[in-house]
Amino acid sequence: MSEDKKAPVMDRRGMFKALAGRGPKTPEPAIPETPEEPDPRFEEGSKALEAGDYEAAVEALRPYVRAWQRHAEARRRLGRALFALERYVQARVEFETLLKRDREDALSRAYQGLCLWRMGKAEKALASWEGLALAGLTPFEKEALEAPDGPGKLAEAVERAVLAASSATA
Repeated sequence: MSEDKKAPVMDRRGMFKALAGRGPKTPEPAIPETPEEPDPRFEEGSKALEAGDYEAAVEALRPYVRAWQRHAEARRRLGRALFALERYVQARVEFETLLKRDREDALSRAYQGLCLWRMGKAEKALASWEGLALAGLTPFEKEALEAPDGPGKLAEAVERAVLAASSATA
């Protein structure tokens, strides 16, 4: 082989993939410069979420959220898809990231509490929901909440409200 034509160099990961029969992936479409431009991943993820294909939604939205970390709606949709797949720890991370930027985001706070509830952290879930919709409770409702099964009923009510709000904003 002449000196001006060298063989392509392959890193260890590339060699392993080649040996395992997993060749190079097809190139992904370029991520736009601003999140306001149409992006096939965001559109594809949103459509998959609406159709109930949560795995496809996560696959499409995750790279978009990595590129545009401050795009709140993409992160919220990713969190919803993760929640639907019962990946509560991952979903919680997405909603907590949103809450760091906007403490008043009621939908993210409700989902965060639901993730905590499903993870068996009832006290943290109730603390997360504090002030969310509890301010308008009647004395009877507050008494019902303090009953032994009250927090479970609250979790069910919050989940119904969150799912209704999510489907209305999709």
